[in-house]
Amino acid sequence: MTEEKFKKLRSFYQDTLNIDGDDARKMQNLARNLPGLHQMCIGQVKDQATETNNLNVLMEQRHGALYKKILKDDARSLSNHAINAMIESDPSFTKLKIELKEQVTMLNFFESTIVNIKSTSFQLKNYVELKKFFSGD
Repeated sequence: MTEEKFKKLRSFYQDTLNIDGDDARKMQNLARNLPGLHQMCIGQVKDQATETNNLNVLMEQRHGALYKKILKDDARSLSNHAINAMIESDPSFTKLKIELKEQVTMLNFFESTIVNIKSTSFQLKNYVELKKFFSGD
């Protein structure tokens, strides 16, 4: 997922899940939309997990290719620490590593959003029950 798309989705979820206890209509709309939001977020978690796994595989493949290249090009015996330092300094490997960290951060956001959606559902239920109690229903 691109950073721009992620920022738009993050902003959407934050705005949508913001509860204003004084706006009953907004709370009712939110209560109606929570199941759909939940499903949408689950789909994004699945997509993001797939993308993260694919990047992880690419990074492991790049690591293996660099490891073989270093051993082939450098006949002298190198320590594992030296080989890993050479791999970590490779720009393509570093780029993959940064991209993977960004994707994991996005995945963590979507997973925590699912928890927030569930929490919001309980908060809305409690709010409605409290309103009923005070109105005498």
